[in-house]
Amino acid sequence: MTQQTLWFSQKEEEAYFQIRGKGSYKNACLFKDTTQDILNQRVKNLTIDFNSCTGLDSTFLGVLAGLALQTRQLNLQLSLVNLPKSQSRTHSKHGARFP
Repeated sequence: MTQQTLWFSQKEEEAYFQIRGKGSYKNACLFKDTTQDILNQRVKNLTIDFNSCTGLDSTFLGVLAGLALQTRQLNLQLSLVNLPKSQSRTHSKHGARFP
């Protein structure tokens, strides 16, 4: 069984997440709650790194899509790095940036 972990770091107006293992319904709620707390703190730049991610289920993808829409409405920068190309097309439509 693959371990699922969310790593998080924040410094002033910048926040960084790393998804390790699978992004799924098992960790989507924690991820959503944590990102909401971050947005409430007026973080201006949010980076999510998928380098160690082994997959994303529909629940986690839905949370990401909602986050992309919310950051766009708040005029914040959301960067998704090391995301598989099949997912980058989906999220770029919602305002996510791929450095």
